[in-house]
Amino acid sequence: MDSSLNRSTVTKTAGDHLTRDKWLDAAFSAAVKGGFSEIKVLSISQDLGVTRGSFYWHFKSQAELVDALVERWREKQFSSFEQVSKAFVDDARTDLLLIFRHAIAFLTPNTGELQFSMALRAYARNHPDIAQRINEVDSRLTQIIAERYSLAYPDPVQARQRGVIFHLVLGGATHLVTSGVATPDMIANMQRAVVDQLIHSIPASQT
Repeated sequence: MDSSLNRSTVTKTAGDHLTRDKWLDAAFSAAVKGGFSEIKVLSISQDLGVTRGSFYWHFKSQAELVDALVERWREKQFSSFEQVSKAFVDDARTDLLLIFRHAIAFLTPNTGELQFSMALRAYARNHPDIAQRINEVDSRLTQIIAERYSLAYPDPVQARQRGVIFHLVLGGATHLVTSGVATPDMIANMQRAVVDQLIHSIPASQT
């Protein structure tokens, strides 16, 4: 796609017009608006008001742009996990509540991060390499949650099971919000139920 141009034929002036991050931001916006099928070099360059020469200074192809966009998302998720982990106080209830609040911070229908996540997961159904990177992120989150549960439940199997359930509930919450049928009251009730059943239910003597 648009392979007639390459870095060797693009001048430095064209490359200076937009940064690599600007193109990634534009690709992100395209995915939010219409899914990954909307990440098209020509369309994005027109939206940005530049020629395709600027694009090919930074990327060899549309596929490379998508790959870089997914990798940026992946790195952002791991960085986010690291920041949350730094705030842990090694108390199961407190730490799990922190994870939950962080995870649902963008659960509103019009949040770009949420829409991008859903578009990415839809795209990954036909792209095993992308699905693998998503799985790495999901597995890391499940591991972090399980580690917090292990503070309250010494049995690693039990802690792991509760971690998986917690993660699945977060996924279900995402689906509920993006389905368009969830009202603010439904979302609030869901959040209270998760906190009551999966966090506050932890025996106080084990936290």
